[in-house]
Amino acid sequence: MENFGSSFEEFLMTSLENNEYEQAREQINRNIELVDSFLGLKNKSKSTAKKLLNDLLNEFTTVDRNDKIEQSLRFMYQKMFRQQVNNLNSHETAEISLHSIGGDLKYHISNNVETLPFSNRLVIDDIGDELEVFFFSEATFIETPLVLQVANNDIDLPFHWNDIMNKLTYKSVNKMKANICYKVYKELSCILGGELVYIDDKQDFFFVHEGTDNKLYVNNMASGEKMLGILQKMAKLGLLLPEHLLILDEPENHLHPEWQIKLAEILITLVENSIPILLTTHSATLIDALQEFAEAKGISDSARFYFADSKKRTIKDVKCFKNKGKDIIFESFYNAKKFLPDL
Repeated sequence: MENFGSSFEEFLMTSLENNEYEQAREQINRNIELVDSFLGLKNKSKSTAKKLLNDLLNEFTTVDRNDKIEQSLRFMYQKMFRQQVNNLNSHETAEISLHSIGGDLKYHISNNVETLPFSNRLVIDDIGDELEVFFFSEATFIETPLVLQVANNDIDLPFHWNDIMNKLTYKSVNKMKANICYKVYKELSCILGGELVYIDDKQDFFFVHEGTDNKLYVNNMASGEKMLGILQKMAKLGLLLPEHLLILDEPENHLHPEWQIKLAEILITLVENSIPILLTTHSATLIDALQEFAEAKGISDSARFYFADSKKRTIKDVKCFKNKGKDIIFESFYNAKKFLPDL
């Protein structure tokens, strides 16, 4: 296998130097087929190997900027949302617009997708020539810490669940190469009083308390510990990088307010070091903490807040609300009190 890996690497390097992309793609595709043919290989191992090969395949694909945007949208539509983006009750056509410097991105999803060929379901209306679109080499979407409990289950999981499990169980070559990763790893280890680890022969996650050999099975960990443990593991594997987008969906869930504040400090430290983060939250504590830490570090312009208005179906920078700013978000929280009975 060592000779095989070495010759494969040499072939790819030669292809890259000679701009022979098609030959390289053919060779990579043959290796993907070879992985599929290994009868003795577990599905999870096959999935990991194929992901790495597919990532490599993308490096030898030459497409223009607009094609990349369209491919990303179609991938999101098919893999992430299982083709359900439009309103299932009203069956209205879903129209999406992204306004940016230099142009707009507009596309829509038809209201009769079930009767259309897949290629016609998502239609790109316009991509501005000077549209500023940021491409990341990788993205990680953390929806729930409970994903750790399916590490050893060979079942059909959502794409982003499989993606993060592959990352957390893979021995990354980037192991804490960035100083910020080491700093975050140490900070989270201090908060947790131990470390989330993946044990290969058990094919599962455990929590090891600092100074002991005791291994607590992941199902017995508190959900808040799992959430911070995922970030700790990503830091240790060197997965928190400027070219790697981190997406967090309501990370405050399961966290005590004190840990929400500590999480906010860590996230702002990452942003300070050019780590891109996209976060949704319903926590006034987390929002306040994010703003205060951003102001304290002098990076308020890098920590932007947006308000999602479900009635108007808009998402706007709070700076658009000149008189209220971030208070527009808190108003939506406090308005919930109207549902309390008069006591």
